[in-house]
Amino acid sequence: MAACFQNKLAPYETGVEVTQVVRPELANELHKKAEDLGLLASGLPEEVGGGGLNTIDMCL
Repeated sequence: MAACFQNKLAPYETGVEVTQVVRPELANELHKKAEDLGLLASGLPEEVGGGGLNTIDMCL
C-alpha cells in the first residue's frame, strides 16, 4: 500500500504544497483512483457498497 501512495500521490505533493490548492480536476482524478483502489466508504456495510470494516480495522 505504501508503494501505491508513493507512486500515485507523491507526484502531486509538491505542487499542492506550493499552491495550497487542489485543482478540481486533480481532486476528481484522485477520488477516482481511491475508488478504484477500494479506499472509499471502507467503514460502510458491504450491503450498501462499502468495505464493511469496523473502526479498529479502519485504523489499522
